Amino acid sequence: MSLTNVVLAVLPAVGQAADLLTTRKALGVGLREGNPLLRQLVTHKTGFIVVKSVVAAFLVWVTVLLLEASFFTGVLFSIGLTLAGLLPAINNVIQIRKAPKA
Repeated sequence: MSLTNVVLAVLPAVGQAADLLTTRKALGVGLREGNPLLRQLVTHKTGFIVVKSVVAAFLVWVTVLLLEASFFTGVLFSIGLTLAGLLPAINNVIQIRKAPKA
């Protein structure tokens, strides 16, 4: 597997990690999860970490499969899923910065 494919495969996991870390930080400063489907899960630190890790591993696996089948499809999938993790993380950072200081 080429270095390009390795990077493309790992990027969705990076997006998931960014969302995980910024969500934990946001909860730590008193904010709440904006996604009602995840609101209960994020209050359980270990459970949230496990779910995000499993999702990240699954995304890496699927991206590798897609890159092997069709480079173009794999690239689109990688970019889309990376953004799916990074955009909430960016929003989390914005909300953390807006939160009242303790």
